[in-house]
Amino acid sequence: MFLKLHALALLLGSGSVLAAEYSCIRAAPSPIFTGSAKLKAHSFDRKGQEAIEKVELEGGTRVVVQHSGCAHYVLTYQFAIREKHSVEDSAFWTLAATQQLKNIADAGDRHAAEMYTAFTHLAHYVYGDPIALSSSDSNAYMAVDASGESSTISVTYEIVL
Repeated sequence: MFLKLHALALLLGSGSVLAAEYSCIRAAPSPIFTGSAKLKAHSFDRKGQEAIEKVELEGGTRVVVQHSGCAHYVLTYQFAIREKHSVEDSAFWTLAATQQLKNIADAGDRHAAEMYTAFTHLAHYVYGDPIALSSSDSNAYMAVDASGESSTISVTYEIVL
């Protein structure tokens, strides 16, 4: 009897773990870039509710998109720029991010298109400040890492479901 109860407890316990793991409001991440004629290379690696998508577009634009989250999910776009420039010059980095977002939007990414529109209207950006997007429950943020040989711009698209 003890073994039967113990086995039932283990079965029910593992079921609740599985239910908790898959009770996410957001569906499993799926590739953003599908079927675009502008793709030169594409990979998508999903593990649970997180994924890494790597893309190279015609013209050489390379972007890595990190998908994460559940009820509050995030898409973080990262692209390297060979330019060395002061991190404090947010106008330079905002322009560079805007150009990259335009390339990504042209490949069919609607999130990048929404961020591109918002970025074109920025007069000045302070790192960490939210950039309001046309979707009422969405914001974007930008960060720059200029410590290596090339600089990395990260633009985060945040969605609250």
